[in-house]
Amino acid sequence: MKKFWYQHQSWARIVILLLILISVIINAVDEIQPRMVEDDARHNLAMAYNKFQYGVISDLRTDSPEIVPTYRREPLYSVLLSGVLSAIADPETTTHDCLTEPEPACVPLQLKLQWFNLLLLLALTLATFLAGRVILGDNFAPYLASLLVGLSPGLTDAVNNFYTELIAALPLLILSTCLYLTVTRRKWQLYAIAAGGAFAALMLTKAVFLYFGLFLCLAFMIHSWQKHSWQPLKTLAIILIVAYSITGLWMTRNYLNFGVAKISGRGGEVLAIRAKFSEMSWSEYRASWLVFTPGYGKPLLNSFFELEDYTRFDRGNPEGFYRSTKNRIEEMRQGDAIDKVYQQQEIDDRLKAESVQTIKQNWFKHLALSATFAYRGSFVRMVAENSLVPTRLVYFISLFTVLGMALRHQDLGLILFALPALYSYSIHAVASHYISRFSVPLIPCLAIAFALLILQKFKKPHRN
Repeated sequence: MKKFWYQHQSWARIVILLLILISVIINAVDEIQPRMVEDDARHNLAMAYNKFQYGVISDLRTDSPEIVPTYRREPLYSVLLSGVLSAIADPETTTHDCLTEPEPACVPLQLKLQWFNLLLLLALTLATFLAGRVILGDNFAPYLASLLVGLSPGLTDAVNNFYTELIAALPLLILSTCLYLTVTRRKWQLYAIAAGGAFAALMLTKAVFLYFGLFLCLAFMIHSWQKHSWQPLKTLAIILIVAYSITGLWMTRNYLNFGVAKISGRGGEVLAIRAKFSEMSWSEYRASWLVFTPGYGKPLLNSFFELEDYTRFDRGNPEGFYRSTKNRIEEMRQGDAIDKVYQQQEIDDRLKAESVQTIKQNWFKHLALSATFAYRGSFVRMVAENSLVPTRLVYFISLFTVLGMALRHQDLGLILFALPALYSYSIHAVASHYISRFSVPLIPCLAIAFALLILQKFKKPHRN
């Protein structure tokens, strides 16, 4: 068998990889079907439609040539979808509702957009394999990691729902891998440029990564100090210049249109929701651990807590933490849709100021909740919807185990590889109401960490 493998290993690798990709397609095809698009996904499709129909990047759901630009959401995914629409749709017959409602006449168009998402998933599966070959070496582990990514329920769901998690996973994986390569390969300049491009794409998909540059500065400054060399700082400079130069184009557009140099305008809203949670009672805090435990958590609530201890966690409750904040924000927006666009900055600033004040008043509970929300965001489905709850924690357990061993072995490459995932996990735990969907972009990196743990060996950094 070994002789056969060595004689035909190139073809064998291709066949195994093709079988994995075919498995991904078969698994995802069952999920592809027209459906009502809801929540944040409606804004993404609205931006795509407005760019396709009117050449304006705007998330307003107003089908009119007089539509005005907005900056409330990140643009990259919507721009890609608008390009797909330009290739497959007729502007004369396509309407905004056609993208978001399962009308019979619109079914073919919706299915084509979902197939585009499936192509993204296939590209992500292939990228995971290639990244796995770099991180894990030539063995079974890259195949395992790519299979876990391709069959991941969270990523498969993203094929249909048009959230930004699927598209964000690809630049995050590329960024992580290129950071690894900048300190383990000789052609660090090329990998630094690639890392900067991936970093820019990630920021234009998830604005929360705007401040990841601070993490990078700290990591490379420590590396430079330990190495007694300026080279790590040169790597850092290339990454940041490339990343923020690209992102700066979008921020300049927002400054010229709205007077604000931002990627998106939802930071105040997210922080306001998180700040509202810090007003909970300690009984509600204790109940939150069960509320945030999928599966068996909620049935146990009746046994240990009163109804008032957990009713405000219901996202649909008008008096709950989430819905009451969303309703208040809507009340702050006055006038028609265009008026609301120009109120965005004022409202965002006001929400941030109020949220910071609320958090200061409840700072200890806010810190305590960071652990709770970190727990909430850790439940990532690995292989199936009905998977046991403890298995959903395996990914993050793997990440922190790998990170701990990398620190012990002073493996800078693995530390840098884990850094984007660690940043995302930390910032969401501290500053958002961390739902598990926010962890979906991390799945490729988590799967590689899991495969590395299964492999039970850590590669030493090396240079070609």
